[in-house]
Formats: sequence, structure tokens, C-alpha cells
Amino acid sequence: MRENPIVSGYRNKYERTLSSESPDAPYPQVVEFVQKYGQQLGRRVADLGSGNGRNLIYLSQAGYEPIGVELTPQGAQATKKHLEKLGLKSEVVIGNINTLPFDNASFESAISRRVFDYSDDAEAREKFQEAARILKPNALMFLSVRSAEQAPKSNETLEFENQYGGKTFLVESGSEKGAKQHYFTEAELRYLAEDSGFEVLKLQPRAYRGKNDNENKFEFILELRKSVVA
Repeated sequence: MRENPIVSGYRNKYERTLSSESPDAPYPQVVEFVQKYGQQLGRRVADLGSGNGRNLIYLSQAGYEPIGVELTPQGAQATKKHLEKLGLKSEVVIGNINTLPFDNASFESAISRRVFDYSDDAEAREKFQEAARILKPNALMFLSVRSAEQAPKSNETLEFENQYGGKTFLVESGSEKGAKQHYFTEAELRYLAEDSGFEVLKLQPRAYRGKNDNENKFEFILELRKSVVA
């Protein structure tokens, strides 16, 4: 059975993190979100696709009780290593955010940075619905996703374009061969969020330069609130 292409694609990156003496810095956009909302985030925060733990560790140091969900064993192992070294008690579990291993309404807030990108059309909707399912009414969520304004990579082939202009590409070669990559539009994000029971508080495009390739990159930053069910 072929290994999940996302796991194989990130193995080397997270194995390098395992050998480092300190965790990577949290993403500035996550820090801004946490500082903006503070106590409104509650205590129990889900980090959906926690990677090597950079944001989860920041949340733990800031006094929250985050639980990370990470698909790759290497990412989870790197996170646990740094948590232990720093004397932090936060938890990370290996799992898929399309089928989260948590009860309904069990978190007061959530974050997810550039993980919803790894989806086809149906999987993107599943991720929104699962995030909404585990959040309590009025819970806040930070989300960042790739924008359809960004040019696809040379090894990606267009597989599907939906009615909102969102595009799913298939990775044809390289370490992530076989993975799906989704490029979102603003109209699509508003539909997915609202259809899943979220109020959109912020939906902002962001342009930046790639760290390794120095190319123009485009993403959306979202702040969402779980609607109160009457």
C-alpha cells in the first residue's frame, strides 16, 4: 500500500526539525490572532494540522491548553520532543483532520494554518464541517489557505474547477506525488464557512514572497466564529 503523499512529502522536513535544539517560531498571523482575542479563545484550543508544533508550543507557552492533530508521525514526534524539553504538558495526536478524533463541541477555539490546502473539492468541505463540529457555539477559529490568485507549481495539473472558481490540482511528481492541492477563492470560502455554520469575521487576502523560491505567494487569512444553534 502506497504511503500517504502528504506524509512522505513532509517526512524529511520534520526529521530535520527533530534534530534541532529549539522549535520554529510561531507564524506571525497566528500570534496576531491570539493577541487580538486573548481570553475570548477560552482555554482548550485545537491546532488542526499542528505540523512540527510551532504554533501549538506558542499557545501552550501563552497559557492555553492546546491539543494538536498531525497526520505525520515525524511532526508529532518533533512536537512532543520540544514540549518535553520545555516542560510543557500539551498533547498532540496523530490523525486526519477530515475525521477528527474529538467529541462534538469539545473545543473553545481552533487554529489551522495552510492545512486545508491539502484537499480536493469534497475534502475541503469536510474540513470545514469537522472544524465546526468540534467547536462550541461562539468559538473562534483562525484559518489560512492558499489563494487561487497564486500560480500553481510546475508539477501540478488542474483536475477540477468548481462553480466558485476554486481549483483542485494533482501533484504529478516529487515527494508529494499523488497529493491534491486546493486553491481557494473568496466566494468559495464564504460559502464553505457559512454552509458549515461559521460567521465570517475577517476574510483578507495576503501577498508575500516565498521563503525558498522568492516567488509571489497569495493566501487568505480568515477569522471565523461558530454560530449559535437555536
